Amino acid sequence: MKRLVAIAILFVLLQTSFAGYESMKDKESINSSELMEELESNEITGYLMKAGYPILPYIARIYEFPAGAKINVIVKAKNIEKRIGDVKIAPPPRADGFENVELKYETAEFEIYPEKWYDYNIGIGRKNGELTTILTVYLYPDRITKDGVIMHADDFEINIDYELPSETVIKADEYDLLIICPQEWENEIESFAQHKENHGVRTLVETV
Repeated sequence: MKRLVAIAILFVLLQTSFAGYESMKDKESINSSELMEELESNEITGYLMKAGYPILPYIARIYEFPAGAKINVIVKAKNIEKRIGDVKIAPPPRADGFENVELKYETAEFEIYPEKWYDYNIGIGRKNGELTTILTVYLYPDRITKDGVIMHADDFEINIDYELPSETVIKADEYDLLIICPQEWENEIESFAQHKENHGVRTLVETV
């Protein structure tokens, strides 16, 4: 039997262990629903380390859905207050053998960093032999202005609207190549998919 090859475009999955994730795999009988979660900003997962930018904490939450689920994410930052404090600037990465060399670098220019209170990625992974839609939500409890004022959120409310597929959308023996991409890329990817089909590679395009 041919093995299904999956290509996930712009799929970012942090290579670290997360304290929180929720699986919708056991809720396949529900076609559409809403998930809401509230959490405090002290559940820190790690720190943003972008060279030239302030080192600030982030919180990551992972949610799993059956492949083919349609997902919409809205996050509200709550109990926001202003703070004054010093933050460190992330240095550029050091190459092996140059750990003791002093590096000179400029601080990045920005109005406020990060630009939003949250961000998220939707990708495809394989778990227990099944393709799974993986949603990773990143929360930023501290944002800093160019003047050094820290905007701090004490709490977050995560709202996820999702629609589960009515049936398994992908069967391993039906396709040779699966391409997952953002919906706005679909037209461009379809031409590539047709090229693969013309060369005998059974191809399926799924958008997220």
